[in-house]
Amino acid sequence: MYFVIAIIAITFLIVLVPTSGYSHLDACHEMHSCPAHSGEYECGDLGYDHQCLIVNTLANISLEINRENFVRGDTIVVHGTVNTIFEKTPVIIQILYEVSTSTGTTYNIIEIAQINPAIDGSFADSFIADGNKWEKLGTYIVKATYNEYIKEKSIIISSDVLEMKKDTFEVNTIDRGFFDIDYEIGGGEIKDISVDSKSLGLQINIDAKENGSIILELPREWIDSINSNEKDVAYIVLIDGAEVEFKETKTTSKARTIQIDFLKGEKQIQIIGTYVVPEFGAVLLILIASIIIIASLNKVSFFNKVLINK
Repeated sequence: MYFVIAIIAITFLIVLVPTSGYSHLDACHEMHSCPAHSGEYECGDLGYDHQCLIVNTLANISLEINRENFVRGDTIVVHGTVNTIFEKTPVIIQILYEVSTSTGTTYNIIEIAQINPAIDGSFADSFIADGNKWEKLGTYIVKATYNEYIKEKSIIISSDVLEMKKDTFEVNTIDRGFFDIDYEIGGGEIKDISVDSKSLGLQINIDAKENGSIILELPREWIDSINSNEKDVAYIVLIDGAEVEFKETKTTSKARTIQIDFLKGEKQIQIIGTYVVPEFGAVLLILIASIIIIASLNKVSFFNKVLINK
């Protein structure tokens, strides 16, 4: 009798209990302890996350680009791999351009693509650095996002005919002597740099023979842009009276370096901060001269009184 009951129990278990592999698969989905195949739940949302941790540890994304430096018209090849494939989840590739304005830093999306990884986890796409979206020169960010994993790399875009020339411009403050601004420029040349005390900035006259770019190392001693807490804030940059985007590429305790792109035919760049070398020299000289004149007149008046009294 007991033997018959045992046989029936074993048969019941064999019929109802799947093999170990399917048991693991069904159980983990039922408990949400492994990633869903179709995104119908979030792994670990029921408190069972032991297999989520294993998957998340393995999941990763690599990113490669065919080179770092490009000129307009070049083809940018982006490729990489993901270690774990999530069903119905594409790799999102974005190419971004960072810009700084008086209101802060933003990122303009230049290109975007969605790529489904291959069975081996690989992905690839290409972009041509051409058109109005690519008119800005300088550093771009290539960003790959897969699920919650992100990789970024930087590339540099320059004109195929643009040659950057380094030089130093001696700025005459008229009243406070001279100071130097190191710069690089491509696509044009600097005609003059002067201090604009009314706008608390610099006025740069250029001859833009073509679309180009200028990099200026601004010494903090002579021009800066800070708030009441002495924290850096963005300059305001105008070209021919209109505010434009720019990039701050380097910041030290002595200087701030900014890069400004310009278009062919543009003539004047204004950089406005919260401080520029005070042009109080002339006022001071006038004040001193006035004091000397008054003192001299008083002295003459005094001697005249002495002579009269005699």
